[in-house]
Amino acid sequence: MAAMSNEAEAAAWNGPRGEHWVSIQGTLDAMMAEVLDLVLSGADLQPSEAVLDIGCGAGATTIAAARRIGAEGSVLGLDISEPLLRHAKLRAQAEGLSNVTFQLDDAQTYPLKSGNFNVLISRFG
Repeated sequence: MAAMSNEAEAAAWNGPRGEHWVSIQGTLDAMMAEVLDLVLSGADLQPSEAVLDIGCGAGATTIAAARRIGAEGSVLGLDISEPLLRHAKLRAQAEGLSNVTFQLDDAQTYPLKSGNFNVLISRFG
């Protein structure tokens, strides 16, 4: 994990704010379904692409992208919140998705290298 430049945000999202978000994740995902559809439509994801989901939260966008690109592709969900990532991992495992990984990191300091991803997406990250 790279050094986090948002220590206050990391502390908040790894404490009560992150736990609360997990507890209402179903409601939030339903409220943001239209936004997710717009993000995925705009990204025009293709089979076998490598996708980075910035600020993946509880994994709805990451999982939806993984379904779209198929088993030949890969999606990395990146988020600053361990509670949200823990929930995201459980969701992906429950769906049997093998093309998804999640990483605890700060998007501002994540060592993004040219050529690692075909597409970058973010619902609100």
